[in-house]
Amino acid sequence: MLTPGLHALLFTGCVLCHPLYAHAQDRADDTGVPRLPDAIEVKQAEASPLARVVLGGSTGLMYSDNIYRAKTGRKGDFIATAAPGLSLRTDMKQHEARARLRVEGGKYFDHSENDYVDVRADGRGKYAINDTLSLLADADLRRDHVDIGSFVDNPDRGAAEPAIYHQAAGNIGLRADNGAYYGLVTTGLNYLNYDNVDARGGGTIINDDRDRTEWNAKARTGVYVTPQWLGYIQGTLNRRDYRTQVDSTALFPKDSDGYGIGLGMAYGEEKAPTRFDINGGYLAQNYDDPFLPDIATLGLEAEGRWQVSDAFRLKGGATRGIEENTLFGASGHIMTRLRAGFDFAFAPQWSLQGDARFTHNDFEVNPVSGVPGRTDKVVDTSLLAEYNIAGDYYAGLEYIYVNRHSTDSTVEYASNAVVARISLKY
Repeated sequence: MLTPGLHALLFTGCVLCHPLYAHAQDRADDTGVPRLPDAIEVKQAEASPLARVVLGGSTGLMYSDNIYRAKTGRKGDFIATAAPGLSLRTDMKQHEARARLRVEGGKYFDHSENDYVDVRADGRGKYAINDTLSLLADADLRRDHVDIGSFVDNPDRGAAEPAIYHQAAGNIGLRADNGAYYGLVTTGLNYLNYDNVDARGGGTIINDDRDRTEWNAKARTGVYVTPQWLGYIQGTLNRRDYRTQVDSTALFPKDSDGYGIGLGMAYGEEKAPTRFDINGGYLAQNYDDPFLPDIATLGLEAEGRWQVSDAFRLKGGATRGIEENTLFGASGHIMTRLRAGFDFAFAPQWSLQGDARFTHNDFEVNPVSGVPGRTDKVVDTSLLAEYNIAGDYYAGLEYIYVNRHSTDSTVEYASNAVVARISLKY
């Protein structure tokens, strides 16, 4: 991806390291391609004042050798980026709240049709009803874009411009934790709306068939085996409704209901430097239209971080879930992803961060459609060196490599990118 993404810890404040955001396509362009790092809060909120607004952001220059993610006829370009933002932080003892506003712009030197301006506002908070019961809530609003060639199903490399989309997600829940027993119930909505785009050479690429509203719910209950170890059982439900009931490419509705059940273990406090949480079980997604194959598979969620020393931290995770797509004849696809990374402060002002992901997407296609099944394998890696200039000012240089291999050779590509930036962390 050519737009920034998260390379620092997000505000974790809830749910045993599992965000409240809807699981289904939290990133609308989730192809396994990393986004540029944000400069976001990594320090504890100060005890005084009670609430404060902090300004920050980043500006940089990126070069990508394959901006359209094409197998042949690759085009490279330089992209100047600027991403100012502000963060509201509070320190109200048992209550917590955080909100961010971010505006990001990108200017291509030679291919100005790819220029973009994105806006995102998000926040989350906790209100302690008493010592053991808390109300949790989060919201995420964005006007964002999907770069040409980045859709997980159809690369749309014939588009003349990036696809703009609007997303609104919100969740609310209750959490009970008395040190011996744990309980959590959440529910929320995720609204997605995509704009159609012009095609190079004339015509229109229809994206209305991606527009949908997703409802989700989760319940988790567990017992502390020791003060640090929690064993739990978890159940999930979802409903996915497409607002354009006749798919523009497949000619049938893609509405579906899903559910899951699993067992898990968690270790450590939610904000502790060392923290693990893993659960696995059964997932199913049942589609309203009988032409679309139902999906049932093993599900997995795993997140971990290990503070090996003051200067060195390991992190990793794994995900296996059922995701959405608009591929002809396919209901959804099973996404399996493995992640690993490290943070290493190897000198007083120098740090090194590395991240690697492997994503396997298995598209569930009805054989009657005449379309062969499709499997994608995406490898993406990044290595970032950062220098603390002074205070919260940092200079960074990052290398990003992405490779997608597929049984459909037309969607394969590889790309290399280098990013230089100055950041004010906030």
